[in-house]
Amino acid sequence: MSDSVPFASGKSKVERANEHIKDVERWVRYFLDFSSYSLGISADDRVFITKQPPVARTQVLAARIGDAVHNLRTALDHIAFEIMQRFEAHLEETGFPIDKDRQSLIEQSRYREIERLAPSVANLIAD
Repeated sequence: MSDSVPFASGKSKVERANEHIKDVERWVRYFLDFSSYSLGISADDRVFITKQPPVARTQVLAARIGDAVHNLRTALDHIAFEIMQRFEAHLEETGFPIDKDRQSLIEQSRYREIERLAPSVANLIAD
C-alpha cells in the first residue's frame, strides 16, 4: 500500500464527478443563454420553468446530475475503505458514514470504527 498514491481511487471519482458537473454547467448555460426556455425562482425559493425543454434534454441533464452525485458519494466510500485498510480494520462493510445530523452520524458503527482507528479523521467527518 505504501507505493500507491494516497486516495487515488477517491480522487479519480471526484475528477469524474467534476466532468459531469461541467457538463451540467454547460447544459444550464445553454439553457439560459441560447434557448427560448426560461427558468426562475419563486417567492418560496422553488425553481420553476416557464417553458419546458424537450424531455430528451432534461433526461440527459438528470442523468449527468445523478452521475456526479453518485461519483462524489462513491469517492467518499473509497476514502473510507482506504482509511480502514491502512489500519488493517475489518473491511466487509466499509463505507463513508453519512447521516441527517451529527448525533445519528456518530452513532453509526461505520463512524465508530473510524473513530476507534483514527480519532482525528472521525472528528473531521463529524464536524
